[in-house]
Amino acid sequence: MTDFSVVNGCQTTVSIGEASDAAAAEVAVMARIVAATPNLVDNIIRFTNSQTPIKLWDLSARDSLQKRLQQELSGLTKPWFYGLRRGELETLPNKNAFGPYGKRRLLEFPLAAQFVAAMRGLPVEAYRDKARLFTTHKDKVFPNDTNGSDVLWAWTIGQATERAIEKYRNELKPDDAVEAIFRRGARFFAAAVCAQLLRLRNGDDVFAKVDVERVLDKAMLARLDKYAVLAVSYYVGIMRTLVEGGGELSTLLRNTQIPVFLSTSVSRSGCSSSNWRQRP
Repeated sequence: MTDFSVVNGCQTTVSIGEASDAAAAEVAVMARIVAATPNLVDNIIRFTNSQTPIKLWDLSARDSLQKRLQQELSGLTKPWFYGLRRGELETLPNKNAFGPYGKRRLLEFPLAAQFVAAMRGLPVEAYRDKARLFTTHKDKVFPNDTNGSDVLWAWTIGQATERAIEKYRNELKPDDAVEAIFRRGARFFAAAVCAQLLRLRNGDDVFAKVDVERVLDKAMLARLDKYAVLAVSYYVGIMRTLVEGGGELSTLLRNTQIPVFLSTSVSRSGCSSSNWRQRP
């Protein structure tokens, strides 16, 4: 076989790989081998696997762009592991290069891809249509010029947004209406707002002009936390206003025009670069 890939069975292959020779020799695994042209792989996996949508993300392991991103991120001064398969990191002999156990520098997949979609202004797709981030939405989420910095930026923004949501909950004790907003993909929508704030404040090319090694320095993380807190506040305020005006939350979160509305609302709030004092 050439150019083969295990679509379903990572845990099985890891268990066999870590077993003794004697134990492995006694193992028999039922398998199905499908030979197909690349353009048929999506459909084969989609229509023969009925377990969960996450199986579609296994397609990414065959993608040369995703493999390039994995190499770029692992080549940083402090390398990050961009896992294209669940459990993939545990198969590596040098996994401690990505940090000690419990503190791995791991970009969880496919959550990282969902944050990339949010950063691109596609939070609805990140939340509601995540199974097709590598098929229908691939050209928008992962265009050919995507680099490791984009993925790390998106992940860092997403993590800052999650911290901001937790901070909001702990300090403001939100009511049931706000909790309902938080429970339904808030981290993706707020991350999209945060990314828009960064663009308004620093220019559309902010994610390209900041060196990837600076994304995670303490000063930058502190500033991102402030952006994220502001983004969460904006998002909650905007969505609460829409709901109180008669909108149905579940319907709003399926509307692909919501990101445009959020972006426009934030822009009108005066968050342009001329209204801020310090650049990151």
